[in-house]
Amino acid sequence: MPVIRKGWYAWLPWLAAAVLALAFAGFMRADVQLHQQVWQERIALWTQRHNETVTNHSRDMTQQAMLLAQLIARDSDVLALVREAQQHFVAERGRLSAPLTSAARDKLRLKLDDYWLGMRDLGVPRLSIYVAPGAISFLRMHLPERAGDSVGAVRPMIQQTFSSGLPSWGLDIARSGSGPSAVLPIMANADQTGAVVAVLEVGMASLAQGSAISDIHIATFLQKNAVEQLLWDSARQNLHRANPTTVEDWRLESTNDPLLHDWWNRGKIAINRQGQLLYHDQQVYLASWIPIMQVGVPLAESPMAALVWHDISADYSRYHATITRVIAKWSAALAVALLLLAGFIYLQRRYLQQVILDHREQLQAEHNQTEQARQRLALALRSSDSGFWEWDIVNDRARFSPEWRQLCGLGPESPNSLDLDEWMSRVHPADKRASYSDIIRHIKGETPMYENEYRLRIHDGSYKWILTRGKVVEWQANGRAALVLGVYSDITQRKNTELISIRQQAALHSLNEIASLSGVDPDAQLKRALSLGARYLGLSTGVISAIKEDSYRVRVAFCSQSQRDLVPLSNRLMDNYCSLTVAARDVVAEDDIPTSDQRQHPAYRLTQVESYIGAPLWMNGEVCGTLAFSSRKTRHHQYDALDKDFVRLLARWISSVVERWQQDIDKKVIIERFHKLSERLPGFLFQYQMRPDGSSFFPYASAGIKNIYNVEPEDVIESAECVFSVIHPDDVGWIGEAISLSASKLTPFVTTFRVNHPILGMIWAHFESLPEPLPDGGVLWNGYASDVTPLKETELKLKETNALRKAILDAANIAIISADSQGFIKTFNMGAELMLGYRADEIIDRQTPLLFHLESEIADYAQQLARELGYAVTPGFDTFIAKAREGTDDEREWLYVRKDGSRFPVLLTVSALRDSENNITGYMGIARDISEIKRIDQMKTEFISTVSHELRTPLTAISGALGIIANGMAGNLSEQAQRMIQIAYSNSHRLIYLVNDLLDMEKLVAGKMHFEMQPHSLRQLIMQSMEENTAFAEQYDVTYVLADDTDVQVVVDEQRLLQVLANYLSNAAKFSPANEVVSIKVELGFGRVRVSVSDKGPGVSEEFLPRLFQKFSQADSSDSRQKGGTGLGLAICKEIIERMGGSLGVEPSAAQGACFYFELPCEDATQKVPASRIEPVKNKPHLLIVEDDQATAEILSALLPGEHYDIDCAATGQAALELLQLRDYDLMTLDLNLPDMTGIDIVRYVRDTELKQAATGAPLPIIIVSGDLAPAKQALVQSGLLTDVYWQSKPLSYLEFDRLLNRVLTPAVDKTPEDSL
Repeated sequence: MPVIRKGWYAWLPWLAAAVLALAFAGFMRADVQLHQQVWQERIALWTQRHNETVTNHSRDMTQQAMLLAQLIARDSDVLALVREAQQHFVAERGRLSAPLTSAARDKLRLKLDDYWLGMRDLGVPRLSIYVAPGAISFLRMHLPERAGDSVGAVRPMIQQTFSSGLPSWGLDIARSGSGPSAVLPIMANADQTGAVVAVLEVGMASLAQGSAISDIHIATFLQKNAVEQLLWDSARQNLHRANPTTVEDWRLESTNDPLLHDWWNRGKIAINRQGQLLYHDQQVYLASWIPIMQVGVPLAESPMAALVWHDISADYSRYHATITRVIAKWSAALAVALLLLAGFIYLQRRYLQQVILDHREQLQAEHNQTEQARQRLALALRSSDSGFWEWDIVNDRARFSPEWRQLCGLGPESPNSLDLDEWMSRVHPADKRASYSDIIRHIKGETPMYENEYRLRIHDGSYKWILTRGKVVEWQANGRAALVLGVYSDITQRKNTELISIRQQAALHSLNEIASLSGVDPDAQLKRALSLGARYLGLSTGVISAIKEDSYRVRVAFCSQSQRDLVPLSNRLMDNYCSLTVAARDVVAEDDIPTSDQRQHPAYRLTQVESYIGAPLWMNGEVCGTLAFSSRKTRHHQYDALDKDFVRLLARWISSVVERWQQDIDKKVIIERFHKLSERLPGFLFQYQMRPDGSSFFPYASAGIKNIYNVEPEDVIESAECVFSVIHPDDVGWIGEAISLSASKLTPFVTTFRVNHPILGMIWAHFESLPEPLPDGGVLWNGYASDVTPLKETELKLKETNALRKAILDAANIAIISADSQGFIKTFNMGAELMLGYRADEIIDRQTPLLFHLESEIADYAQQLARELGYAVTPGFDTFIAKAREGTDDEREWLYVRKDGSRFPVLLTVSALRDSENNITGYMGIARDISEIKRIDQMKTEFISTVSHELRTPLTAISGALGIIANGMAGNLSEQAQRMIQIAYSNSHRLIYLVNDLLDMEKLVAGKMHFEMQPHSLRQLIMQSMEENTAFAEQYDVTYVLADDTDVQVVVDEQRLLQVLANYLSNAAKFSPANEVVSIKVELGFGRVRVSVSDKGPGVSEEFLPRLFQKFSQADSSDSRQKGGTGLGLAICKEIIERMGGSLGVEPSAAQGACFYFELPCEDATQKVPASRIEPVKNKPHLLIVEDDQATAEILSALLPGEHYDIDCAATGQAALELLQLRDYDLMTLDLNLPDMTGIDIVRYVRDTELKQAATGAPLPIIIVSGDLAPAKQALVQSGLLTDVYWQSKPLSYLEFDRLLNRVLTPAVDKTPEDSL
């Protein structure tokens, strides 16, 4: 073993050096790998740049080819020559040498010469014309002699254009080589309609002149086998001659750097590899092989590829220099570390050698002292009176002194001499081997003296401890031991004392170990304590129980054997040994229960536990549980005082742990509740302390402080500077003064200030806290803070609103008067003062609105309200608020009386003021002086009346004459003349209806129309009106249906009510779709009856509702042309119904038509049921054209054939909005300049209402058609409305519009690369 250790010590320095070297090598490798990873990432970025270079180069060249092709295609002369040549080519059966075809080809060539010369200067290598049928090459400007071959089978892009009639572009391989190409179709007709008769191709070189992009170079490659049959022989020979080398079936086509030829010829280029390094003249290049997609060929099978490379010599040199520095750095570090290790090992060896030398000298000195002491002890024992013995080895006989009998308790009759077997039979079995072995070793001379402690059995079967010492005193001739002499002493008392001391030390060690247990987990701490206690007592089970009255529950348990012993068989205290401990209120112990008085205890019968010791656990002066140790087997010796003291002390410690545990649980519950409450507060709780030196900090702050100051509680536990740094600069000063004032006078600190929150911006924080003085002279505030930004902003906005409202009220030229529910005026603005001549202080809280009203007007209106509402209305303040109280605004004309007694007409609107719970708190009246309006209206009425009377007579004559001619009574007319006369006759009737409506309106307004009020059956009148208007409805394929059989008697003028019904029914028929039903319904209520007419038409918009029943009002001005009418019908109906004591209105629904109704006094009524509208099924795309210019609208309609599209047209913005409400569209074209609104307003409406495309559910696409698109684009960008908006400039181009239309209506998954242009 020492040799092994010495060998280890010899190899240890080398092992340490090797480990150190490996560690530094690992560090160096990790550092190198890090730099290599960065280098690989840079290579990846460069490779991505190579891909983008190829993509951008191809796109630019393709776009250039398309622009040049479009330039030629815009030349109508060229297109005409191509069509003429194609016709000759077909007529002469495809012979290019035929006279007409050859002449046409020469003319076309001369026409294209100018274009070709300009393109050739730009580096364009190919300009070709191909004709149908068969995609025959008709003219190649770059190779005029090459013509007549068919390319349909080898040029998919040419064939695709012939087939689809759409332009094609992309990378392709022609007969003479590869490159970007653009192909445009040439149609049979001059307007680019009809079949494709020819295509125009402009081909660019694969690499343009000067195509090197900064330091990036490009080369193109073709796959030999793929293009072998496509290229002309001359092209293949030129390609082979310029680049004879082929690598993996790839041949170099062109490059902008001659350096590539050297790499390619030496096989340095790796096919299909990106990020490869190439070297030339100490320069390093990074190259990437990039496949190029050919039109109509998958990328994986494309026969075209490009190699992109650029010089990275400087970066590569820096990279290698970095790697070299890293290796040098770590190598130097390793050398320094090895030197330090060698110095440390040298010093350590010197130190160990000195320590070993000192220790050796010390051991020698101690050995000498021990030897001297041993000799003195042997001498003392030989002279003691303890007793002696001798062993005759030769005769195998032992003799003991007389003390032997006393020691063993033998009688006088026992022999003095005993043999060795007798002695060995009395030695304890556990001590025999050691005792016998020690004496044999001494006899053999291995030990200088025999000395042993052992137990000796005496007469009563017990054992005593004996100390025996002996030595060989005689030797035989052969050198063997002959006689051994020795002494013995009874050391039982000393041994018992030592045993007690050992047990005390074990108990103390166990208690110390238990007391030092970590308190992180009380459950595990107590279980560990039970384990140590059970081990000390030599028992298998330890239990800590909880006792409450007569119940028993195990709280913590430990068992070194079966876990079954841990489960109590009964939860009753009396069925467990713990009942004895609780009764004694002290330690109870019993080792052999079956032989004790407790063998009748219920616990013994249940558990068969034979050994038990337990002590009570105390908490707050009461027994709360017990500590108990037990075992199913006896220990064979009773528990002594030491065992009881051990359990008693352990019980006290466990009591303190349990009490502290319970306190921790209670404390934890309280803290958790506090944290939960503080986390759910909208602000945060805090303690803010100011030190005597003026500095401050937050001893405590809940997590909500982050919402106020954007800091964590840990950030302010030492200093509050970070809190003051985000307070608004204007508030910091006075906040500091307020804190000082609160500290000096110990007054509450309550304030609100601004905080510049780094994330939320400026917020308002409200603080409330109470100060308390500290012994060291500081002050501690306990309080609460919250974010009151919404409340503060509301407060500020309310102030601004109140100020603005006051300014508006004072500046308005209308009278704004509010009153409380009792009628007393609360608001009287400046407009009211100027209008009525009263001051506000004369009116507010003193007068009611009755002051400036006529009593007669109030009484008359009260009677009218009683008829309308069905209950009596008291003349007075209730007259003004009756309708507002019912939930509707009351607007009517009144005569106001000024302070000076003068009168003037006003239009008064009264509405209710309600609180958040919808309870009425007052009323608001807004009055507008309409004196001037009345005067102008009177002038208009007189003018209309005069004109109407003057027009009636000549119109009658004109209409009669036209009727005679139209009926053929004046002779036969030509068909054209007959149609013109019929139009004039029809419009003369319309003019007569207009004059009649004007006269009726004038009579109604002037009160000159007489009403014959008689009782009538309402159902009969409705049926009569339906019958009279059936013929009119049939013109529109509409049917009238009476929904129920309800009938009631009404007092009305029969003719006037029929006039109202006729107006309702005719309007419903005109605005209903064909084959629809107009529903008439009668509903009874409280003293009133409602007649409603529901249609399935476009409905009435919310914006038009306030003007619906005014004179000359129509929802869409285009209706007067499309549907006919004067705009007076509903105004006349309103006057008639109101004169008969009724009311009328409309229930609009943009999706389900409209429901017009009127109500008349009767005996009963019910609620109305709204009509519904069903959207018709669409079988083809539904398009809406919004265009005020009729010619443009017709052009757009012509571009969209009816067999493919379902088209609606709208000439105004309002008409467009109504159509959008009626139907779902797949596309809308929109003019920006409409007569009633801008196109931007319609776009905003479509996006705000989230109208969807009918076919896909996507947002409705809009094509804006305008001559100047720039302002509209800017306006839509500012509004964020560019989504799904497309542009078409005027004048319209059929090709552009058709292409745009296909792109918009094509689903996203089917879109082509053209869509992204």
